[in-house]
Amino acid sequence: MIDPNAELPAGGGAENMIPGVFALAITKLELKVGKTSGNPYWSIRFQVLTGPPKGDAFFDMMGTDDQKAGVVRRWMILARGCRINRVFDPLSESQVGSLFLNATFVGKVEKQTSGDYINWRVKGVRMPDDWTGEQREAIREFKAKLAQNSGDFGDPDDGAGEYEAEGSSDALDDDIPF
Repeated sequence: MIDPNAELPAGGGAENMIPGVFALAITKLELKVGKTSGNPYWSIRFQVLTGPPKGDAFFDMMGTDDQKAGVVRRWMILARGCRINRVFDPLSESQVGSLFLNATFVGKVEKQTSGDYINWRVKGVRMPDDWTGEQREAIREFKAKLAQNSGDFGDPDDGAGEYEAEGSSDALDDDIPF
């Protein structure tokens, strides 16, 4: 039963997000194509594992053009934070999916506004030597839950961790600035 008069629960979206440094997990990856630009990009769901927004999630986009320095830089920063040291093609669904889905890291999250839209972006990462005890424990708990679910990439009720292949019909209606 849902009582519309009850206090709204925390979690599930980005409504409680605040800027800060948090343990994060990548729980969904989807390769999409911009409706206007026609350029491919990744829609990435980040689950917040620590701090006041714990349990919330937000989406960020990553370009795929490895000839653009900004795109390369963002992927390199994310890969280093996730402790990924293999060369990969950002257009390869199998490579990006196998390397990044359920990867964990500690990242700096910042708010960006564009007109009426509020977006949350990962603007940097911290290396494991700089993680707090709380961040380490949250990442351990996330990984333990994955292992316990043995192949189930998250809570089956929230759709977290599903990897959606190309051809999604809900691509964004704007150009991606990558």
